[in-house]
Amino acid sequence: MFLLVANILIEGVFYEVFTSLLGGQRVKFSDEYSTIYKSEYDSKKQTLEAANAFNEKICEEGFVLLKNNNNALPLYTPESNGTNKTQDKPKISVFGKNSVNIAYGGSGSGGGTGTGAKSLYDSLKAAGYRTNDKLESFYNSSASGKSRPASPEGSNLDDGKSITVPTYETPLASYTQNVKDSYAEYNDAAIIVITRMGGEGFDLPRTMSGVAGARKEDDHYLQLDRNEADLIKEVSENPVFQRVILILNVGTSFELGFLEEAKASVYNQLKGYEISADRIDAALWIGFPGNSGVMALGRILNGNVNPSGRTTDTYAMDFKQAPSRENFGDNNVANGDRFYDGTTAQPYYFVDYEENIYVGYRYYETRGNGNDEWYNENVVYPMGHGLSYSEFEWEIIEDSSIRDIHINKNGKYTVKVKVTNNGSVAGRDVVQLYGHAPYAEGAFGLQKPYEVLLDFAKTEIIPAG
Repeated sequence: MFLLVANILIEGVFYEVFTSLLGGQRVKFSDEYSTIYKSEYDSKKQTLEAANAFNEKICEEGFVLLKNNNNALPLYTPESNGTNKTQDKPKISVFGKNSVNIAYGGSGSGGGTGTGAKSLYDSLKAAGYRTNDKLESFYNSSASGKSRPASPEGSNLDDGKSITVPTYETPLASYTQNVKDSYAEYNDAAIIVITRMGGEGFDLPRTMSGVAGARKEDDHYLQLDRNEADLIKEVSENPVFQRVILILNVGTSFELGFLEEAKASVYNQLKGYEISADRIDAALWIGFPGNSGVMALGRILNGNVNPSGRTTDTYAMDFKQAPSRENFGDNNVANGDRFYDGTTAQPYYFVDYEENIYVGYRYYETRGNGNDEWYNENVVYPMGHGLSYSEFEWEIIEDSSIRDIHINKNGKYTVKVKVTNNGSVAGRDVVQLYGHAPYAEGAFGLQKPYEVLLDFAKTEIIPAG
């Protein structure tokens, strides 16, 4: 009976589903009939190829250039790609244990199989770079330590505990002299990869207690651990490298106070780091790029693609100062917020969102409340931050300002902005519109963030000039 039912489902009810997934023959309908869901592709292979190409396009436009001092990027211009001989193309050393094992997605329903995934090295080589094979082999070997698993161990939201997760970064003491000697040949640029996991069923760790590579127990997962901080210091201060580039393979925001010269001294003192911000030339956030998206990285590094992504949250100086930190996991107290049935504690936990609407950028904009001094002390990169290889100018045109007017609930309001590319290369820009609504204090006043994103729009590619 089971086989009969299964056969009916596969051959009948779910035939189209299974053939779509497995690449089998598709039903052909006559002109007088049409399917509800019609595929543009004839096979699973075609569908996957199209999906991967689309994912690369998303990443080309979504990766965020956070920092680019003295035009360190692109490493060489697109015009030279077709004419440079192989020996003239930049030679790069890629650092970080996770550089050979990047995170493609999250865990749980945010994850994927990883089958056929492109590597960071695939991206660099496709873009014409020559990479340090001794360094790559070292990270692929057990000599560099344990490799990061696909999903965090011991993650279970129902137990209410704050889990701990190591970064799996290699200690400096593990680098052999043979590996170090290879730097001199591959010195056009050093790329340092920082990776963090994330996903369904657990909150990111607020403690590094007992974790290999941790500096202090009260450090958290979204800051550099000892091995990462040591690696960045070692590489960035090595005079053999002409440029140093940080790649953030992280699905969230991250503590980056060490990146900016104006904030690094304060941040280093706060966290106990010894990193020279002026020795890190550029930084790119690539998030979780999926199976094919990392291929966009090489094209951005060599200038074939001009980055146009923007941050979708605030990158704060110290995540431990955010009120929302106190309201997840086990709340850093025994038993946390547990459900009770009468007087009996249940093995389930809840989160009390005491911070109301004041999370993410809404908190920092409201807490700052126009106070530039406080804001600059507490924010490294604001929401909507992102650099380009070009320079853009905005001009509001026509009579489209909505400042100081009465907003009608049925009204439609338009702001037209002229965007001019004043740089030397073509690129896209993102126009962002923020609003400031009146705030009424008191029990009967509707709470409003000090500033809120109303709308945004990305331009098409605008030629230079």
